[in-house]
Amino acid sequence: EAEIYNQQKTLWDTHPNLILGAAAVLLLAMGAVVFMALILRSRQALLRLSELQNETAQKLKREADERLAAELAHTDAEHLAQLALESANIGTFRYNPQTDSMWLSTTASRILDTATDENGLLHSVQEYFQARIVESDFQNIKQGYDPLNKDKVSLTFRIATSDGEIRWVHSISENRVQNAGVVRVGVLRDVTEEQTLTDKLMRAQERMTLALDASHIELFEIEVESGEALPLTQGRGTFQLGQKFDLVQGLTNLSMPRSTREELANVIRQEQRQFEFADTGFDGTKHRWLQLKTGRFYERDGKQYITAVYSDITSIRQHQYLVEQRAKESKLALAASGAGMVRINPHTGQTWMSTRAQEIWDTGPLVGDITSLLKLAEQHHPEDDERVRQQFRQLQSGTAIEHQEYRIRLSSGAYRWIKAAGVMHHDAAGTAQIVAVFFDIDAEKQQLAETEEARDRQTRLFAIIGHELRTPIATLQMMLEEQGVYAMEPFGAQTRDTMQHTLSVLDDLRSVTQPQNSKRSDSPASPYDQLEQTLGSLSALLQERAIRPHFFTNPQAQTLCMLDRQSLRQMVTNLIKNAAIHSGASDIWLTAEAQPLGDERINLSVSISDNGKGIPADQIESLFQPFSRGDTSADGTGLGLHICRDLAQRMGGTLTYERSAQGGAKFVFNSSFKLATDVPSPSQSEEAQIAPLAGKRVLYAEDQKTLQLLTATLLKKQGAEVVVASDGAEALELYQPDQFDFVLTDIMMPNMDGYGLTTALRERGYTGKIVGLTAATIGLETDQLITAGADATLSKPVDIKKFCSLVLAQERV
Repeated sequence: EAEIYNQQKTLWDTHPNLILGAAAVLLLAMGAVVFMALILRSRQALLRLSELQNETAQKLKREADERLAAELAHTDAEHLAQLALESANIGTFRYNPQTDSMWLSTTASRILDTATDENGLLHSVQEYFQARIVESDFQNIKQGYDPLNKDKVSLTFRIATSDGEIRWVHSISENRVQNAGVVRVGVLRDVTEEQTLTDKLMRAQERMTLALDASHIELFEIEVESGEALPLTQGRGTFQLGQKFDLVQGLTNLSMPRSTREELANVIRQEQRQFEFADTGFDGTKHRWLQLKTGRFYERDGKQYITAVYSDITSIRQHQYLVEQRAKESKLALAASGAGMVRINPHTGQTWMSTRAQEIWDTGPLVGDITSLLKLAEQHHPEDDERVRQQFRQLQSGTAIEHQEYRIRLSSGAYRWIKAAGVMHHDAAGTAQIVAVFFDIDAEKQQLAETEEARDRQTRLFAIIGHELRTPIATLQMMLEEQGVYAMEPFGAQTRDTMQHTLSVLDDLRSVTQPQNSKRSDSPASPYDQLEQTLGSLSALLQERAIRPHFFTNPQAQTLCMLDRQSLRQMVTNLIKNAAIHSGASDIWLTAEAQPLGDERINLSVSISDNGKGIPADQIESLFQPFSRGDTSADGTGLGLHICRDLAQRMGGTLTYERSAQGGAKFVFNSSFKLATDVPSPSQSEEAQIAPLAGKRVLYAEDQKTLQLLTATLLKKQGAEVVVASDGAEALELYQPDQFDFVLTDIMMPNMDGYGLTTALRERGYTGKIVGLTAATIGLETDQLITAGADATLSKPVDIKKFCSLVLAQERV
């Protein structure tokens, strides 16, 4: 380097211009080279730049193509997904809580039954939810769509549609972060039909569960090969097991023999469908009957199963046992009662008859105990045939018949009385059957007819005896009263009481033997007045026996009402007399209380009590029976209380016995009476008239001369003009049209009795009052005379005040 440096320095020193020229040339040459190199490099750079531009353009083109393809693919996927959702009836939504708006797909809009704007947006979402979503579901929606809730939310809720129906909607959604913030995106589906089916299924399952529980049934699924059983009823029913168990092995613990277990195994192997067995129960305390029924085989997961139902049929078996026992007992009862049984098919008329029924109907031996209904109908008595056919039609309609009596013709031609009862029912197959039982009552009917005939003879005998006794007694009573004997001392009052007692006995006999002939006669009166007069009429009896009477009423007892005065006074008289004579009491209480009922009626309660010995407990049951005299040594017929009860019933009430507060007997009468609205004024009452029959002509027919005289005298004292006849024929001869205001006639007379006279007078056009007089307190004379045309009847001796009241009334009694 030093040498080169020295050479260059020498050259520079000797040839500076040459060196400068050479340097200039060199510089020029180097510049040219550099320029050429620069040109070359520039061309290369331009070529590389062009290549790079081409590569970049191609890359950009590829990327653009890829982006376009991706965008097109995304659009197609989104469109296809939307189409898939729409076809599945699934709607989509995006909910923006910041703007409270929700984008809805077409399907979502239809599911929510709402309209959106042109962009598919639903505004005021919270307001819509609050208005349309069922209130109990709104809170769940509000919590589920909360922006702070980052979890995926699955909700089922109900909305009210515009037509008023309820629609079930299922929603799945989650939060997404977008440029606008957090939004909730999700899908909607209309699940109304599924929910309805689910509800129906749940209700059906509940009903099945209740039915299984109520019927003691347990449902099992049995795996055939292993015998493993799974209770499907979750521990309800017969065994109360809630987990899998070996059915056969488990049942070996029951008290069943080996043969029974083998039979059970056959059921599981499907060799038989039904099986019953008995055990003592898992607790060993009770005997049960169990039944197993199986279904058909089915496969699941490569295994064979059957469904089995176990039921506790103990109650059914017990019922069957009771039915069998009842059937045996009924058969024994029929045999013991002598009844025959018949079963009839109402559609075919085929009739099965028991042996006893064949004997009663006298059918002779039947093939298979079968005959026809038509053949039996041929045996009916002609007078009973239509009635029996009507009863059979009632049976066919389902109406039971009881105690029907009719006659059937026997093979001998004679008729027999039978009694029948029947009912229609359906057997286990649903076939209608008429079951009837028959009793032979021919002997009873004959005995009843003989009894009725004997009773009629007895009644006629009593009527004659009553007439023959009452007539002289009534005559004597009227004579004594007319002569003033009753006022004489010391035997006048006793004579009167004796006469009245004899007449009362005759009246009692009539009430007992023929209560139907006792008629109720109501007239305006106050209970207070009637009871006070009754108690006053008994004062002599009570004084004689040193008995203190006590009479208590309330103000309402003075109300005028329609009373059967005679029945009320007779009942109270009998009860007070009964207490005075038989009780041994020192005090008798008569109490009457009336209370308004609000329908123009009053309720009347009358009680008669004493402080006597009372009624022994063993005699209370027969207290009101006729001829029951109880524990007494006093005279009497034993008819008093029986008649009192009949009188109470005639007045529409009741008469009961109870022990009094004073330790004696107490009889209580209760009934209701209509208030009196048409009460005659005092000027019209018979008490205000001195001669109520003044100016009246009376035709009087009586065959007993003494009664003729006495009764005519009484009538004349009332102001009447009396024409007397000794019998009906004579009275008919004395009759002249428009000459008599009233007719008073005895019933039993020679030549023409009261019936014939009454009938003849009515036939001749007589329209006035006809009153019959009779001493026959027992018999049908009274009814027969009324039927003949009389207005009323009176017992002898005639009560002149009652007669005046009857004949002066404006209407016929």
